[in-house]
Amino acid sequence: MPTKHPHRIRVCFGRTCGPKCAGQIEDALKQYRDEHPEKNLTQEKQFCFGYCKDANNVSIDDKLYSFQTPEKIIQTLRKIDDGESPPHRALEDLTDESLDKLMEI
Repeated sequence: MPTKHPHRIRVCFGRTCGPKCAGQIEDALKQYRDEHPEKNLTQEKQFCFGYCKDANNVSIDDKLYSFQTPEKIIQTLRKIDDGESPPHRALEDLTDESLDKLMEI
């Protein structure tokens, strides 16, 4: 059954993800959000999720999706909305404290 709730989306802008294509991912999500206002998406910037080797990282509803591109993140979001569960990591292992330590690096 397709999901109908709003999504909280966080795009990594850390030292690895930021220079790669984080801005383009953010732009693709903004365009998707503008084209689908009924989805009520919230979009934020995140400094780092701690999975730099798997850049670009984007979290949707506290699930981390790695190796994202502007095209792939839209496909991922559509799959989620269709009730599928694309491969992801749970963010529950990353605490605010561990994220603060990453920001100090």
